[in-house]
Formats: sequence, C-alpha cells, structure tokens
Amino acid sequence: MTTPDTGGEVRILARRISYLGTVHPLSLLHLYADAEGRWHTDISPFERETASTAWYAGTVTVIPAADSAIRPTLAFNS
Repeated sequence: MTTPDTGGEVRILARRISYLGTVHPLSLLHLYADAEGRWHTDISPFERETASTAWYAGTVTVIPAADSAIRPTLAFNS
C-alpha cells in the first residue's frame, strides 16, 4: 500500500523505516517541505512518545522522487 501525494507534512513512528537501502529500527519519519517547496526526509531514533505522531507496526519504505519538489512516496508493509 502506498500513500498519495497530499502535499502535507508527515510524521510517523514505525517499527522499521527503510530509506536508501538502510533499515532504521523503531524510528520517527518526518517528511516536510521547506519555504521553497523542496521536500526533506528526516529519520531519527525513537526517544519519547508524542501524542500527535501516528504509529505503524510494520515497515515504512520511503521512495524518494527524482525531483525534490515532489513529495517522496511511502509504502507500508507488514
């Protein structure tokens, strides 16, 4: 299953995040666009719970777009 490009900021805590060939266990994914419309992907280890962050119990794969003006695609796998 993949997400459509809704154009909005994304924050997901997942059991695993796969990005550019690296698997990050129990990590926070943050996708956001800067003032110029370029998308950025930040992945950080889980440190503390935040109520507004969505949880996914499987693997989220981040598929970057060829152009940074297009939001990366997210694929959700169990």
